[in-house]
Amino acid sequence: MTQAVAFILAPKNSGLERYREKAFSLLKNLDKAKVIELRGEDIPFMVEEYSRKGKNTIGLTGEDLFNEYCVTENSNNLEILERIEWSDPNTLYGKPALCLLGPKDKQLNELAKYLSICISAKYRNMAEKYLKTLEESGFCFRKIYVSGCVETGYSEGIADLAIDIVYSGATMERNGLRVYEKIKESDFVIITAKNEPKPRQSIEGIEKYSPPTDGRRGMLRLDFNENTKGCSEKVIQALKEITADEISAYPEYGKFTSKLAEYLEVNEKELLLTNGSDEAIKLTMDVFIEKGEEVLIPEPTFRLFGIYAQIAGAKISKISYKEDLSFPTDEILEKLDENPKMLVLVNPNNPTGTAIYENDLLKIIDKAKNTVVLLDEAYYQYYGKSAKEKIRQYPNLIILQTFSKAFGLAGLRMGYIIANSKTISLMKKAASPYSVNAVAMKAAEAAMLDTEFIQEYVKEVKKNREAMVKELNDLGVETFPSEANFILAKFGKKAETVRERLLEKSILVRDAGKYPMLEGCLRITIGTTEQCKTSLREIKSALNEEALIFDMDGVLVDVSGSYRVAIQKTVEYFTGKSIAPAEIQEFRELGGNNNDWELTEAILLKRKVKIPKEKIKEKFQEIYEKQGLASAEKALAKSATLAGLKKKFRLGIVTGRPKKEALATLEKFGFLGYFDVIVTDDEIPEGKGKPSPFGIRRAMKILGTKTASYFGDTVDDMEAAARAKIKPIGVIPKSAASEKLWELLVKKGAVKILYDINEAKELII
Repeated sequence: MTQAVAFILAPKNSGLERYREKAFSLLKNLDKAKVIELRGEDIPFMVEEYSRKGKNTIGLTGEDLFNEYCVTENSNNLEILERIEWSDPNTLYGKPALCLLGPKDKQLNELAKYLSICISAKYRNMAEKYLKTLEESGFCFRKIYVSGCVETGYSEGIADLAIDIVYSGATMERNGLRVYEKIKESDFVIITAKNEPKPRQSIEGIEKYSPPTDGRRGMLRLDFNENTKGCSEKVIQALKEITADEISAYPEYGKFTSKLAEYLEVNEKELLLTNGSDEAIKLTMDVFIEKGEEVLIPEPTFRLFGIYAQIAGAKISKISYKEDLSFPTDEILEKLDENPKMLVLVNPNNPTGTAIYENDLLKIIDKAKNTVVLLDEAYYQYYGKSAKEKIRQYPNLIILQTFSKAFGLAGLRMGYIIANSKTISLMKKAASPYSVNAVAMKAAEAAMLDTEFIQEYVKEVKKNREAMVKELNDLGVETFPSEANFILAKFGKKAETVRERLLEKSILVRDAGKYPMLEGCLRITIGTTEQCKTSLREIKSALNEEALIFDMDGVLVDVSGSYRVAIQKTVEYFTGKSIAPAEIQEFRELGGNNNDWELTEAILLKRKVKIPKEKIKEKFQEIYEKQGLASAEKALAKSATLAGLKKKFRLGIVTGRPKKEALATLEKFGFLGYFDVIVTDDEIPEGKGKPSPFGIRRAMKILGTKTASYFGDTVDDMEAAARAKIKPIGVIPKSAASEKLWELLVKKGAVKILYDINEAKELII
């Protein structure tokens, strides 16, 4: 009998013994040496993992940790055997409680709406769900997930609030916090794995093949190598004429098989219909592979070969294509000396598009006399070559073809196997009797009659394939030779950006980066001339995508009634004398000040008043916040302007503002969603503020672009842009317009001066 394993909550807190004994009583055949003490959040994972290995397991943990695990891991494999009330006089609430904690001298409604919050990483989902209710009431949170003591995040000034489990409350009080709201209490639960049927061992380690099966309709589908024009009109007409009798009766295959054999110029007995190539692959593995037998698969290639071989229990050996993705003929020939049970060949190969030279293919088939050669020819129409005439000479050769690609019948799942008649007879023993439906046969029969449709489409694809390769190569994108209806293009680090930009334009391409050797590659189906022009236009746009980066103050937002006033009042506080707006403008025109705190310091020094930077900052922020100066700010940019720019460019901000204030202002004016990156003073090291290009370069790195324009209203902005080797564009608000400022901005490199940021749309588009 299988010995049982118990995972018990480690005795971090006292009084657990009675709960442990309760758990032990539920588990028969418990070996006391198999009691493992863990942290509560680890127990659900361990129960699930041990149960997969066939162990009889239970775990004692907190209900909160169990629920969190099930959500986080999307697991439905565990169940609660028994819930035990957690009652402990040492706890604040009688049991652990997840709480929102805040400064004990304030109420939640007294805090700012934009807050940083430290959250115990163990309770991420519960915290996120709770915080959504606060966000709906106007709060905006910067979330910091912490493993360890969360409360110190508040006491050390990192965060304004905290979310953590409260036990006795001692740590909370020690760090100057109190409970604002109890989010959820927890009891103990005894958990185990659900009594579900165990799969074969060969299934356990298989990585699921997950092609997209939803959301592709209405898109330009260049991701799965379908016929992008669709199917022949003759197919549509045939489907319209299908009768109720044909649908209600089980399908009859004789007539169709005869016509398909005639079309392919083979014997009827050399054909076996399948539900697409997928069933053909699985059937071949099921018929010929015993557990432990070797299947040789050159890679990268179509993943289902490896998956079905693994299900069959095969020992899989892989040989890599060469660096230029040409076929490793010599390596395969050498490996055939070991007589593997099966060799998988795909010609042309998917996802590379490369072909096996005809002489090399014949050498391999000829040498593989003791090996089943499974040859997938899904794209043979585009290549123009097939080995089907070799099936009588080589009884070990099994060829797969399909109606999914050139014929445009992917939705009907129609494929077939071509092989020696004895091989087909053998495979029929394991084949499903009715896996191909009557509708698919009706469509395929009509498709075979329209040879002109196929010939014209293949001709167009081959012409467009060559044109697409040339265009991409001219853009500096490496492509690989292709004999199929797709090309493999290496975009490198720009691959994900290109894929995302195409998706935004409703164009689907296939990310091939997860295949061995294909990092940074996209597979692009070749379609009609117009479809290729459309996809190429958007690829060019993505590759040459220019970013627009903005300063905030004086460019997007009028701060004459906020920050300028804060400067005035801070100077007056430390000097006892007033300062005119014109004098502040003069200091701004001099440059050398990354933010308004530094500008204030420069004015004070000019007046021979030396104040520590931190005191200047403290007083400035006190004036700005307590006098509510942010309410005086006005938007200079229009949402319509930013929305228009966003359609063509990636947008960013580099500002000397603190992150908290920048986000609050952008949110206030509805601008936040337009920007892909926001670099603020908090992220810029001491001495790296403008005119240093550090902030702009950081924004460009995050945006993944090499070309950009920077919109600013100071000489420091122009110098920073010039040093970052992007286009500086000066913005002079009408309130600050002067010939002198115009000259200064141009002198520092401004290629254009705007008097209204909303002119940017006409300037660039």
